[in-house]
Amino acid sequence: MIVRIMGEGQLEVADSHFPELNKLDDELLAEMESGDGTGFRRTLHALLEKVRELGEPLPDASLEPSELILPAPDATLEDVRELLGEDGLIPTGPEPSRTEPEPEPLESSRTAPSESPAPVEPPD
Repeated sequence: MIVRIMGEGQLEVADSHFPELNKLDDELLAEMESGDGTGFRRTLHALLEKVRELGEPLPDASLEPSELILPAPDATLEDVRELLGEDGLIPTGPEPSRTEPEPEPLESSRTAPSESPAPVEPPD
């Protein structure tokens, strides 16, 4: 998943790291709900640091769309509240990769070689 940290850039973070990131996100959400500004700041920094540690930075010239946007390290409690989704900053888990079923082969509209189409009479 491509993650953007506002004001910093993008990182590619493997889906396998999201359970660990979700734990920090849950802590952050609890601190926000309780109004614990000090805990909020500490956990936000820990979350962003973990994303930097686990993610692979994308080149600055990369134009990949971000699938997840995280606040800047200096974001306020109010800034982060605006970014919150139903599951916090980080979704409960990345969308499972969906494999599309193979399309059914189309029936050929051609006639089999042994069958001849009926001749068409020209109009009078």
